[in-house]
Amino acid sequence: MGTGLLSLPFAFSITGYRLGLFLLVLYAVITHHTGKHLGKCLNKCKANDEAGFTYSDIGQAAFGTAGRTFISIIFFLELGTAAVALVILTADSMVALFPQFDLFYVKIAVTCLVIPATWPRSLSIISYISLIGIIAMVNLVGILSFDGLTKKESPGSILQSADISANPPMYAPIPLSFGLLMAGFCGHSEKYPKLLNLSYLIVVLIYGFVGVVGYMMFGSNTKDEVCCSLTKDYKEYTASSRVQQDIDQLDDWISSD
Repeated sequence: MGTGLLSLPFAFSITGYRLGLFLLVLYAVITHHTGKHLGKCLNKCKANDEAGFTYSDIGQAAFGTAGRTFISIIFFLELGTAAVALVILTADSMVALFPQFDLFYVKIAVTCLVIPATWPRSLSIISYISLIGIIAMVNLVGILSFDGLTKKESPGSILQSADISANPPMYAPIPLSFGLLMAGFCGHSEKYPKLLNLSYLIVVLIYGFVGVVGYMMFGSNTKDEVCCSLTKDYKEYTASSRVQQDIDQLDDWISSD
């Protein structure tokens, strides 16, 4: 469970709640199955005292050096894009809460804060940081529920739902929802199988709840981050205009020096 939770209502606005729930459960079943197989691989390596404690090690055991290299590259790309997404997400959320902040400089500040988090070699230290994220996600569920129940009129109300669709309004954007719906199942636990079953059950319930409730509250007007839909004074940008704005501000910043 992570930042993908913020985009679930937007994904449901693309797929409709019927297809969205189906894909959410489908991805949960597939990744749950692969997670158990990965657990068996790791446990077998540990039992044989082999250095098979990472996905790259499993790739090498299965496909040799080429497998290790391929999986390492995939992980590098995934973590790199995830870091960029987190910077954008955090900056957008900050600007949604504090519109007087400049989006470009907020992204620079967030980047400077994120980079030191990659320095510790001990994962136990990073686990305390991830706990903050879990608390934030739980708070988001509470805020979304409270906001939806206290508003009596649409948009933003659970009691009076916005216009929603059971089926996809358009079929072309559906592939955009695949990654958003699968984001919650990108990690696996080593405590198999009971903890894996419990964690998947919790994630599916929370993701399904946030996706459906957020979509009910804002309908087709749901923004790509639901926290931005909760704010009244958030200035919406399209993806292309955001990129162009960053480029223009970067040019101005360089030329001023």
